[in-house]
Amino acid sequence: MRVAIAFLFYVFAFSGLGQNANKNWYFGTGAALTFSNGEVLMEQGNQSMICLDNGASVSDPYSGELLFYSNGYQVWNVNHEVMPNGSGLLGHNSGGNCAHAVQNPGNSNEFYLFTSDAWAGSNGIRYSIINMALDEGNGDIGSVKNEMLLDQATEKISSVRHANGNDVWLIVHDWGSSLFFSYLISENGISETPVVSDVGSIHYGGAGLNYNAAGQIVANDQNNKIACAIYQMGTVEIFDFNNVTGALSDPKIISDDNAWGLAFSPSGEFLFVSHWGGSKRNTIHQYKVSYDDEGAIEESLVAIAGLTGPNASYIGGYLQKGPNNKIYIAKFQSNFLAEIQNPNALGLECNIVDNAINLGQGVSQAGLPSITVAKAGIVSTQEVLKDEWIKPLKIYPNPANEIFNIDLNTTHKNTLVQVFKSNGELLLKDYFSEQKIDIDVSNYQNGCYYLQIITCDQVVYNSILVKQ
Repeated sequence: MRVAIAFLFYVFAFSGLGQNANKNWYFGTGAALTFSNGEVLMEQGNQSMICLDNGASVSDPYSGELLFYSNGYQVWNVNHEVMPNGSGLLGHNSGGNCAHAVQNPGNSNEFYLFTSDAWAGSNGIRYSIINMALDEGNGDIGSVKNEMLLDQATEKISSVRHANGNDVWLIVHDWGSSLFFSYLISENGISETPVVSDVGSIHYGGAGLNYNAAGQIVANDQNNKIACAIYQMGTVEIFDFNNVTGALSDPKIISDDNAWGLAFSPSGEFLFVSHWGGSKRNTIHQYKVSYDDEGAIEESLVAIAGLTGPNASYIGGYLQKGPNNKIYIAKFQSNFLAEIQNPNALGLECNIVDNAINLGQGVSQAGLPSITVAKAGIVSTQEVLKDEWIKPLKIYPNPANEIFNIDLNTTHKNTLVQVFKSNGELLLKDYFSEQKIDIDVSNYQNGCYYLQIITCDQVVYNSILVKQ
């Protein structure tokens, strides 16, 4: 019975491929949350990170176990220790999307970590590569560190899955122009020549420290819309996005003073906007962006919240959709997050709760973790699901074209190995006494398969095999 339960649970978990990459949120000053079965659980953070804006917080795409988090300066591992080469990054913890992670489509063990400077600073947007196979599986930055991607840049970074389901578009905005750059990230690395879209407003100026570099950029779940806030210019711009070509087009420009944080509803029908300071600092606006007409979108505005917070000048910060499809709002210097409980609903029916999530001793600043785009493949050094775990199960390569090599690293004999289709159909059932096993999938169709290994004393290992 225990084997059947484990397998059924794993089938359920498989329905959300890659969703667990955003399961654990580390942000603000010592704030930490975990999403589990739609619920939000406060973590007792033993982390020392301070992140004023949107950092990175990355978990294993399948197991949901924390891998690392970053504020653009440093990277911490699962043990809340700075990685051996994880200091000296050239981001700024007040740099909008100061840290943003994308899993390498060609190597499940690697993540690109992009960092941004604040206020269009000279460090621009750079990237480093984190290899989770280093430091005994705790991760480390190797030889690629602080590589320049764009030297004149705003603080805006977002990523969108390519239409091929494997590659990723990284979308950033030039400073002092109206140019969006879409960089293709594939198994061949980051494209040297981005797709350039000259569309929308020129991003420049702003009182003080180039404040028009600030404001959130987000994509909808359908991967066909991009929204961008330009802070002191007081505008929200909505674009069509072609996730085949990487091009942005058809701008719709909405006036909204002090526009700051953005989030699309899961349906893509609505866009939510927060405001940094000014008279709207405690207000969230909702727009119906399914309209084709710019004027209709602007007229659809509904003010749907009255947020509270300890800072009289700044209250609502950046927005982020959680794995449970609710939208969370950072509340500056507060021990609470606000929550939009029904973001697919029109107007007040969306139901914003002001002090929805208690952070305990943790403090929200202006940001939350940025969304990590993770592929449908696993970090091979991480277990996916465990019943009673003795030593790590290693599968390599994964994905594979013909042969999967499996190291059991146990002394068990008569080990049962089973491979299932996603519909539960059994394809392989065999017993092995070796510690190293080869599984031939050359005759399988490309796709994902379930692997289950049961030792003679009923220790259960579960994982996914990705045939390509």
